[in-house]
This record gives sequence, structure tokens and C-alpha cells, in this order.
Amino acid sequence: MKQYMLIIAFIILLSLIGCGTKKDHLSLGSSSDFNDKPGIEGYVVAKEKGRILVVDPVPQDFSKTGGVSEFYNAIWFSNVLSDIKVGEKVQVWFDEVAESYPGQSKAKKIKVLKNNTLSGTDLTEAEAIQKALDQVHKKSTSVEVKAVKKVSYDPSTDLWRIQIKQGEETFNIEVSDVID
Repeated sequence: MKQYMLIIAFIILLSLIGCGTKKDHLSLGSSSDFNDKPGIEGYVVAKEKGRILVVDPVPQDFSKTGGVSEFYNAIWFSNVLSDIKVGEKVQVWFDEVAESYPGQSKAKKIKVLKNNTLSGTDLTEAEAIQKALDQVHKKSTSVEVKAVKKVSYDPSTDLWRIQIKQGEETFNIEVSDVID
């Protein structure tokens, strides 16, 4: 009887240790101190109902562990200012992320990075990205996350070239450097 009580006490103790209050398991690159690096840096690829979707343009390779070779970290953030625009590159500090894809979190701090306006261009980089995302939206019926992979401007043709990955598809979009 004593032996059974010790075993039960040991199991309860292990259960309590496993149910600690540490929250790191919910975090994907979180940053609780604003002096630290941001939790994510990426492009705003969607905006709706007071939230923005930020996608890291640098993929992670999980193929060695049986995962995908191109995984783009993506998080919907609430608690954002209304003047942030689709196409802008941002850094976001946050705490926890709900375990879903894309993740969901509340922004603690957001820094909009300098919007590249190249000499001789009419559009900013963000405006060109927004137009490219609009074109992909019209071409694709997929609801998968869009990741901005590459952005360049060719002054000889007056075109922005933007590469966007959505699921298994890669879109090479050309955007004329013209303000509508």
C-alpha cells in the first residue's frame, strides 16, 4: 500500500512539474524587452479588421526533419496603428503567439522601416509590392500566405520586379512604375 502511495505521489509531482507557468512554448521569436531584437521582421502582406499580416521574407528550411524546405514565418498582429500599409517592411516586438498558421499575436511595438524610394522612381517599394500582391490576388484562388521573396527595380524598363511565393507557386510580377 505504501508503495502505491509513493508511486501516485511521484506521478502527481511529475504532473505538476509538467504544468509549469513558463510561456516560451507559445512563442515564435518573441521579444519581451524592446531593447532586444524584434520577434519578426517582414512585409505587411494583408490588412483587415484592425490587424496586419507580417511575413518574414527569409524562409526557414525544415526539410532535414521531414518538414518543408521553404517555410515563411507569418503572424497576424492586432494592436496596430491604422496608418500601416500593405507592402511596408516592419519590425514587430511581441510576447506570445497562438499556435496556428499564420500565428496570431498582439503587437507590443511596431517599427516601420524606411520605405525605399529609389532615385527616379514614381512608386515607393511598398506601393510596388502592394500592386504586385493585388495582381497575385487576382491570379490565384489560393488562401495560402503570400511571401514577398525579392524586390528590384529596373530603370532601363521602368519596371519593378517582385517575386511572391504562395504555397507551391512562385509568381514573378512586373509592376510599371506609374502612379495610378
